[in-house]
Amino acid sequence: MPTLDDILGQFQISRTEVTMWIEEGWIEPEREGESFVFDDADTARVGLILELRRDLEIDESAIPVVLSLLDQLHAARAALKKIAAAVAELPPETRDRLTGVLGEHAISDGDEQP
Repeated sequence: MPTLDDILGQFQISRTEVTMWIEEGWIEPEREGESFVFDDADTARVGLILELRRDLEIDESAIPVVLSLLDQLHAARAALKKIAAAVAELPPETRDRLTGVLGEHAISDGDEQP
């Protein structure tokens, strides 16, 4: 797993910025001794925050709102995948009836494109 120094080099970002993001709870790396280690989700989140701040020029005060909304979206998608898996386990007649009531795409797992 990447260390804080690895993240700083990979993203060309200051220690002060990353430390602030950790203190704000925007990223939650594991503490390892005096430093931090970043899993894949933390590393991706650093990239997302940078994209929001640098590329999209989203104000720092709006970042927590955007991150919260994205977290909610990911949670909803995960829940939908569980529902789709449960529906797939139903007997065919029950599954067909449910699909007919909800519509064919209402219970898909989100991986299919419209």
